[in-house]
Amino acid sequence: MQEAERLVSLARTLDRNMQLRGNAMAGAVGFGMSGLTSTVFMPEILTFLARRSPNLQITTKVEPLAVLLDLLEKDAIEFAIYVDDIAADDPAFASEWVGEMPIDLIARADHPLAKSTLLSWKDFDRYPVVCTSYMKLGQMRVIPSIICDNFSIAKDFMLSSDAIWLASRFAAREELERGTVKTLKPSDFSAPAIANIWVTQPANRMKSPAANLVINHLRKTYRAMMSAATASE
Repeated sequence: MQEAERLVSLARTLDRNMQLRGNAMAGAVGFGMSGLTSTVFMPEILTFLARRSPNLQITTKVEPLAVLLDLLEKDAIEFAIYVDDIAADDPAFASEWVGEMPIDLIARADHPLAKSTLLSWKDFDRYPVVCTSYMKLGQMRVIPSIICDNFSIAKDFMLSSDAIWLASRFAAREELERGTVKTLKPSDFSAPAIANIWVTQPANRMKSPAANLVINHLRKTYRAMMSAATASE
């Protein structure tokens, strides 16, 4: 009877643990993000997970895309979130499109260019432009003079100088709401610059419940940010 009671107790514990993992309340999840996506989405996602699933074991990596793909191949992470023009072109991976992230020229609200109502691309030649090494310039006709892969440092540098930050308004939401920074738009800038947000995982691999939880919350957070950005324009 004692042995049977022990086995029944173990079975109940196993059943409980399986239910917790199935509901993404426990277990483990590992994912990676590129620099921009980590700055924009990581704090919100980690806060959500800590509140919703405090027993979930979370491992995160913040790396450029090439490193993230290598970590996926080695099974060091389950999926990666990044911004790029196109998804990783490799049959070993499967990718989902999340949405478009606006790419902006951002400066202090009292920056000399922020006072002008008619800007040209030549106006930007007088000021340093800071961006990350893996930020695609796209339609931005500026030449970065400072490469900094730490978004917090790049933002602080922009706030304390006349430097212009090539990033996304998503990464400066609080400063835009407070009015301490502005996005700068040249008059001959006809189409907005964007970068696509992707979620990539190894092909033919099912996502864990915890992975689905993170990705679903990413999509929810993205929609809220886009709605707020659209309303402010």
